[in-house]
Amino acid sequence: MDNLFIGGIGVVLLVVLLATGTPVGVALGVIGVLGYGVIMSFNGALALFGTLPFGSLAVFSYATIPLFICMGTFISIAGISDDVYKAAYAWLGKLRGGIVMATIVANAAFGAACGSTFASAAIFSRMAIPQMVKLGVDKKLAAGCVAASSTIASMIPPSIIIILYAIITGVPIGKALLAGFVPGILSALLYMAMIYLRVFRTPSLAVRIQEITWAQRIRSLRGVWGIIVLFVVVMGGIYSGIVTPTEAGGVGALGALIIAVSLRKINTKGFGEALLNAATITSQVFIIILGGLLFSRFLAVSGVAKLIIEWVISLNANRYLVLMALMVMYIILGCLLDAPSMMVITLPVVFPLIKSLGFDGIWFGIIVTKIIEVGLITPPLGLNVYIVRGSSPVPIEMEEIFKGVGWFLFMDIFTLAVLIVFPGITLWLPNLLG
Repeated sequence: MDNLFIGGIGVVLLVVLLATGTPVGVALGVIGVLGYGVIMSFNGALALFGTLPFGSLAVFSYATIPLFICMGTFISIAGISDDVYKAAYAWLGKLRGGIVMATIVANAAFGAACGSTFASAAIFSRMAIPQMVKLGVDKKLAAGCVAASSTIASMIPPSIIIILYAIITGVPIGKALLAGFVPGILSALLYMAMIYLRVFRTPSLAVRIQEITWAQRIRSLRGVWGIIVLFVVVMGGIYSGIVTPTEAGGVGALGALIIAVSLRKINTKGFGEALLNAATITSQVFIIILGGLLFSRFLAVSGVAKLIIEWVISLNANRYLVLMALMVMYIILGCLLDAPSMMVITLPVVFPLIKSLGFDGIWFGIIVTKIIEVGLITPPLGLNVYIVRGSSPVPIEMEEIFKGVGWFLFMDIFTLAVLIVFPGITLWLPNLLG
């Protein structure tokens, strides 16, 4: 039987398994081992399964993932997210749509210390949506704002998604993280500009707050020192060369723990829950990574990956048309799969193709991250929308949230276009400090 034919059957079987609800990591691993065994030998497949997990996953840089998850958990326990939201509200509340803008700023700031889109969505659904609705913000706009702005956490460093991209593709983690900073800020600013214009045209969307004093603004800054210190220590440590990205994760987790302890916001039970949370999420991510590695080995020996790359190159199509096709693919996948699964499945094939077309690997990582953000709020299966629906204390239907994210989706597409047309926006900071 032809190896390419076997590879094609493997891809079809993978789709079938995913459609039946099989966990992504398990589906990838099973098809990878069986396919490798059919083409090479089952003894070789068993040997691969026995050596690949430790050989590929026992990598120092992978420790970054649980460490940054721990840091985000400790920050949440310390109540820093609440303090940041109150400060943003104090400074922006008097603007048109200021309370909605405050949610965007607080989400971006929390993402700078957390790196988890889902954590941001859950926390701000519980904290910000009731507050916005109470102050007269349209319920659809409030929910859509939280669902969309929480995706910024996947872009603002230290982003777990960008770290995972760097590990899979081999690009420098430090430069990849830094590349996400300006696009993340740009996304937040464009969201805020859109909110201002919408509320200017339709004031009933968000009542303008009048009673905020300068004394209240100054006092609100006392609650944001923790997140500023953590960001400076973590990112400053990485780009000054004092610590590696992995070591910075450890420093950040320890710093967040110290802040939580100093504020008397954590006890032994909370500490244990934070570690358990980090271990659970890390295990889930690693199972997906391992399954993806096994499946990519199968694709390699079957020749499917090489065939796809050679076929695309032989088309002599404009490289930006190829990029557009990949973007559509990622948006569709983003409606169906979580980000780690999507990246592990596609990047072993897509990244060599992108490099062969002359695109910068770090720049493409930010484009992929932005597309993932779009997929997280795209109907019918945007995962962030489901998290907001399940976490919000305010009753709201799925249809209302999807209506609320419509304008944010439009701004995401616009931001994506800007980043593609002007790649220097993404590469300026890593080139400056790299």
